[in-house]
Amino acid sequence: MDRVLLIVDDIQYCRHLEMTLRKVGFEIESMNSEFNLNETVLTFNPDYIICRGNSNRLSALNIAKKLKESNTRQSAKVILVFPEDFNIPAEDLIKLKMDILLFEPISTLRITISLFSLTGGDVEFAKDKLLKFAITDSQFRNYEQQLLMSAGVTLDSEIEAISEMRQFSLGKEE
Repeated sequence: MDRVLLIVDDIQYCRHLEMTLRKVGFEIESMNSEFNLNETVLTFNPDYIICRGNSNRLSALNIAKKLKESNTRQSAKVILVFPEDFNIPAEDLIKLKMDILLFEPISTLRITISLFSLTGGDVEFAKDKLLKFAITDSQFRNYEQQLLMSAGVTLDSEIEAISEMRQFSLGKEE
């Protein structure tokens, strides 16, 4: 089972993402601040790290820099989620440990699909499982709709967009 470390400053969002990832088969550990980052990474030894935050207590930018600079032989793949209007100079991007860079507003569905794209597993099977869950679980639907409302997107249109996505590998459509 793949291990995912969630480093997210919004506790409710973190719990929602955690629940979603658990239901599709990941082992999860979560943090809501930068405190004890290196210790948590060493003890949990995640395969993947998802980082979202832009506050005093947790900054995705700071986390990505710390992960890049750390002396540990950490091989986890990193997904960073930045605010919609976040600007970072191109020369600073090389100072960050990241495999996927995403911008808000982003649904939990898209983060999960992005994570599956990194795993190298059966993305289509995982996508079907995730979409079935997204359609049938009313608690998930309510929370996800609240997240998407600020972006002017409906959950049904997000589900449709994801169901139409095709897997891309090294820039070539499969």
